[in-house]
Amino acid sequence: RLCTLSVYGAINKEEQTIDEFRRVHSQMVELANRFPEGQREAVLFDRWNLKDLLAHLAAWNHVDAEHTERVRDGKEFDWITDWDVFNEREVSKRRHLPWDAVIEEFSSSADYVVRVFQNLPIAVWDRPCGPEDKSTPRGWLLAEIRHYRDTHNPEVLRKLEDFEREYGSNKIDI
Repeated sequence: RLCTLSVYGAINKEEQTIDEFRRVHSQMVELANRFPEGQREAVLFDRWNLKDLLAHLAAWNHVDAEHTERVRDGKEFDWITDWDVFNEREVSKRRHLPWDAVIEEFSSSADYVVRVFQNLPIAVWDRPCGPEDKSTPRGWLLAEIRHYRDTHNPEVLRKLEDFEREYGSNKIDI
C-alpha cells in the first residue's frame, strides 16, 4: 500500500511526515533566497558559507532518497560511517558551482526525496536496515526534518536577523 489519504480525507502519518519535510525545505529555500547576495559565499556557518550549507543538505537529500530506494528494492548500499568525511567531500564537489546551480540541486534533491517517499510502500517506511538493522527510511526522513528545523533553518534565520539589525532591512518573518 502506498501513502494515501484515508477514507475520511485525513492525512496519514506518512503524508504528514512528507509535508513536514516539504515545509522545512521550503523555509530554507525562502531563507536562502532572502539572504544578501554578497553574503552567500561568506563563511558564516562554522567553516561553511550558505552555498556550502545548501550543498551539504542536497547531498544528504540524495543519500536519503537513494538509500530508501535501495531498501525498498532489497539491495545493499554503502553505509556512511564518517559523516564529517562525507560532508567535506560532498561540499567540496560543489564549491566550484555557481549559486544558481547549487540552489537548483538543493530544490531538485528535495523533490527527489518527496517523490521517493510518496511512492514508498507503507511496509518499507519502517523496514530495518543499516548496521545492526537499527535504521529505517522513516527514521532517516525524520532526522532530516530535525536537521533542517532544529539546526540549519534557525542558524540561517539568525544570520538574516543579524543582517537586518546591522543594515536596517525589513523584518524577516519565516
